[in-house]
Amino acid sequence: RVDEELLETLLEPGNDEGAETVFLKVFGGPPGPTPESILPKLECPVLAIWGGADPWTPVDAGMHPGTQFHRYMRDEDDFELVVVPNAGHCPHDEAPEEVNAQMIRWMESLPLVTEEVER
Repeated sequence: RVDEELLETLLEPGNDEGAETVFLKVFGGPPGPTPESILPKLECPVLAIWGGADPWTPVDAGMHPGTQFHRYMRDEDDFELVVVPNAGHCPHDEAPEEVNAQMIRWMESLPLVTEEVER
């Protein structure tokens, strides 16, 4: 849940000496790889949990809408998107019970692998 302790944990580093320089480097740096470039390389199932009220990266808008991520997978059935209603950019903080329940449900749905992995 979002509470005073979480807010302090997130905001306090901004008070450190030189924090503005770090923030500018982070936000001014390269954006990193796109979902289109990463997802086709994965050979495992993916669960994406998204806040339905995310103000910065809406699930169904922008350059890389989460609602389209399944299209980038080798097998579209290996991608599952769960939208947590009323959660923002950090659903794991805002709705931890829902996120945990979805993760457990998803993990329990995965097939068991019984073959030994050679090392």
